[in-house]
Amino acid sequence: SAQVDYLIESLLNPNAKVKEGYNSFIVNTEDGSSFSGIKVRETGAEIVFRDNEDKLHTVLKADKPDIKPGQSLMPVGLTDSLTRQEFLDLVRFLSELGKGPYLAQPGNVVRRWEAVQPTKELFTVVTRDRLAAVTTATDLSWAPVYSKVGGELPAEDMTKWKIGKGEYQSVVRFQLDVTTAGEVGLNIPDITGLTMWLDGVPLTVDKAMTLKLAQGVRTVTIHTKLDQRTTPLRVELAEVKNSPARVAILGGK
Repeated sequence: SAQVDYLIESLLNPNAKVKEGYNSFIVNTEDGSSFSGIKVRETGAEIVFRDNEDKLHTVLKADKPDIKPGQSLMPVGLTDSLTRQEFLDLVRFLSELGKGPYLAQPGNVVRRWEAVQPTKELFTVVTRDRLAAVTTATDLSWAPVYSKVGGELPAEDMTKWKIGKGEYQSVVRFQLDVTTAGEVGLNIPDITGLTMWLDGVPLTVDKAMTLKLAQGVRTVTIHTKLDQRTTPLRVELAEVKNSPARVAILGGK
């Protein structure tokens, strides 16, 4: 929504003008640790901050943390390594967000995924054990993949692989940071060819699912039979009525 000159200034000098709601705080806790983050929410007992790696930090007010105003979470000099053309491309992309093919759809969608890579270890696990073992194996390689602005992950970005003459498939995962346990919903418009697990436990796949989540970081893994699908993958987090759950989709790089 900002003018192009504002976007350019924000990229070159992030601290010149910090939009309201994006100003950071420097937090020093009783145990001697320190971090910088944006305030996400505040209750009578705690304050939750999000740092520049998209990690959530919960600070208890009873611990009397030292909280001071900080600067923008965007690092100074972030664009220094870009060529002139790369910088122009970045500014054009930012200026066109929210318009045409760059229109973000409403909803709390998964935007950052990890895709398992077709390594010898993967084929060994799937052949020797079973497909579900991919969710718990510790020696597999995963690479980040990202949804489009509209929230959809195209099939071509899901790192396809197959065993022998079998069909093409992929396994991707995302994580949920659960600060308060409870039930949350997952909405998936197209479930064709999908198999899912929560922390390695099989799920009954449906277009509207309800997950009971314990506190901590929970991992949802999705196996896709790519030969059966013609649509991208889209997963949206939804609230469940009367559920106390507080959940955030982990992003980052």
